[in-house]
Amino acid sequence: MYAGQSLGLIVGNTQSIAAHAAKLVRITYKDHQKPVLTIKEAMKDPERTTIHAAFGPPNVFDVGVVEGSI
Repeated sequence: MYAGQSLGLIVGNTQSIAAHAAKLVRITYKDHQKPVLTIKEAMKDPERTTIHAAFGPPNVFDVGVVEGSI
């Protein structure tokens, strides 16, 4: 789901055995997608973005009068 995510756990009788075992691990991704790096890219593909419910319904903006509001 994100860079740096833990993918497994290596256990060994000694630290050197565990370190050697970790070097033998190879990860292959089957369904990887191009990373979304900008907001513009995210807006092009709505399936890869999520509007959190805490922020209210999508595409709702509060509009008001700036003068005299402070």
